[in-house]
Amino acid sequence: METLGYVASLFTVSAFLPQVYQAIRTRKTRDISLPTYLILIGSATLWSIYGFGIEKPAIYLTNITIGLLAITICVIKIQDRD
Repeated sequence: METLGYVASLFTVSAFLPQVYQAIRTRKTRDISLPTYLILIGSATLWSIYGFGIEKPAIYLTNITIGLLAITICVIKIQDRD
């Protein structure tokens, strides 16, 4: 079951990578919703705390990574106000 968690983690993080790559490459974030990514950061933070609390690395590692990717998007969005 733990392996399934890591595979799901890989898929979840992979879903965010194209958006982050595109934002870094083009610096264009006009069509990205800042509130959505701010909520995602909050959600990832809470899930990470939960994952640590129940000692499930697949949960906290996934959400730490997603949180960092979402922060990257937010920083680019704020810096490059389109």
